[in-house]
Amino acid sequence: MKLRLAILAACVLLLSSTSAFAMMYGSPVSSMSGGHPSIGLGYNTQSFDIEGYPMQMNQNIAYMQLALGLGGGWEFYARGGGSDMKLERIGASKDELRDTMKPYVGGGLNARIYDGRVLDISLFGQGNFYTSADFEDEDTATATTYTLTDFWDASGGVAFQVEIDKAFLYAGPYFYTWQATLEAGGAEVDLKPKNQIGTMVGIRWPLVSGWELDIEGQLADKYVFGAALNYPF
Repeated sequence: MKLRLAILAACVLLLSSTSAFAMMYGSPVSSMSGGHPSIGLGYNTQSFDIEGYPMQMNQNIAYMQLALGLGGGWEFYARGGGSDMKLERIGASKDELRDTMKPYVGGGLNARIYDGRVLDISLFGQGNFYTSADFEDEDTATATTYTLTDFWDASGGVAFQVEIDKAFLYAGPYFYTWQATLEAGGAEVDLKPKNQIGTMVGIRWPLVSGWELDIEGQLADKYVFGAALNYPF
């Protein structure tokens, strides 16, 4: 138990200083048998810079996840929830613009490719789509509406997982990309990330009555922190 607490404390310290853009992945090795589902709730916060423009976007995302075990450490999952957005350093005299919570959907696949006595290796992939967001800048000479549309992201990578005192510690590199269009005053600009390579690290902690807790952070140009509760049937 003390070892698990030490591992969790180390992860929290590491995750509190990480930075990136990608949604939380969760443990890359499924704990479910083939045909068995799970249900979960998650929260994700992320921040990222935009290449070529003096602006930053921040998001808070809450979601529900449904997953299906495919056997052999494989699983498919689908997510749905809400995402708010905040743009910083945009407009002539206002540093921060906010939008309300809007729907978002996503999904992904975890696939174990090596099942060792100590180490498991998995491939993972994920995609997400966010509905359009409107930002009102009323501090300029004429009120301006910024609209963010066609906002999506996709990522994939390889993860390594070990079991330590009944907790599962995982980490690995990933490649990610995202794209969005920002419209204002009849003009459009395409937005894209500054960096496309990141590293994620996390821990899955078995709780009481079959519940599992995932805590995860990612390191790239800005930050991602996520936590989720899952219940496999």
